[in-house]
Amino acid sequence: ISAEARILRKLSATFPNITAIRVKDVIDFISTWVASITAATSYVTMVTLLAGFLVLLGTAASYEQKQSFEVSVLRSLGAQRHSIILSFLLRSLILGAVAASVALVCGILASLVICQFVLDINFHVIWANALGIEVGGVLAHMFASSFFIIRALNCKPSQILRNYE
Repeated sequence: ISAEARILRKLSATFPNITAIRVKDVIDFISTWVASITAATSYVTMVTLLAGFLVLLGTAASYEQKQSFEVSVLRSLGAQRHSIILSFLLRSLILGAVAASVALVCGILASLVICQFVLDINFHVIWANALGIEVGGVLAHMFASSFFIIRALNCKPSQILRNYE
């Protein structure tokens, strides 16, 4: 008989109203449960990021016809290809930075309210993570926009200007 079994027998003989539970079993159960929650959170995060990127692509795609017209007009007026790309990327950078900044401020304020008034815990921002996510979002927006800019640049201005309504 192991030492643990002897101790449990003595405890149950001395204190019949006490139920002995092996702590190792409880720790194993909780560890498995926490690992499952961590995995689920990771999967949900990945799906959320993928959905966000698809929304960015959809937004850029919905703007494609107007962008093609704008590129055609600029090319008809003699603008160089690299200056058109640069101006559209700068526009994407500014729009992405503004949107990311607004999202960051709203997220921080919502988290602050929840931590302070609902959970009653201290709140602090991990700035490296927050700014890293913001920069990643801006870069994703610029990447999605650049795909459609290049598509617009490869179209013939005469066809686009003739068919524009």
